[in-house]
Amino acid sequence: GMSLKPGSHLDAVMALSWNKSYRQALASGSADNSVKVWDVTNQACLHTFSHHRDKVQCVSGHPTNAWMLATGSFDQTVGLLDCRTDGSTAASIGISADIEDMCWDPFNTNLLYASMENGTVTCVDIRQTSSAMFSFEAHTEGVASISFSPLVPSMLVTASADQTVKVWDTSTAPTPQCVAYKSMGVGPLFTVQYYPDQPFLMAA
Repeated sequence: GMSLKPGSHLDAVMALSWNKSYRQALASGSADNSVKVWDVTNQACLHTFSHHRDKVQCVSGHPTNAWMLATGSFDQTVGLLDCRTDGSTAASIGISADIEDMCWDPFNTNLLYASMENGTVTCVDIRQTSSAMFSFEAHTEGVASISFSPLVPSMLVTASADQTVKVWDTSTAPTPQCVAYKSMGVGPLFTVQYYPDQPFLMAA
């Protein structure tokens, strides 16, 4: 059998995120309730964070702050932690259901969006972590995936188990406007992402 590296997760790995500043650093979230940061050059576990009480579904490194990592768990919280610490001071923001996906607003990197299995999308402002900033009902079923256009400010796409993709204008928050809607006709959708070089092209 395959020998695992010291510090390896004890259950399924559910999420990965590269550090955009330090390309050798990879964060992982697991069904063992932990978040780990790895140095892939020497395949060593640098840190283990245990601030969640249930499976960790999402991890996402901040676009510009090399030390900040957002985490999302089935304990119905979003965590914000400084990877230079032991994680005991991680901020914890309550959300209304189990998380499915999360992404940063590329044009306002203080804002983190999280989508949930109850069809809701919630926005967290990392400068004000006592509670979420706003939430809106995006779909009638779970929102499996969300993505911001890297080229068009405030353009967010959501993909759902209800088989539809919706495009939102978040500049009208706290009530984002749905500006486009399409039934893909292929069954439940699990992931959606904007193409990096074309403002209006996405894949689901």
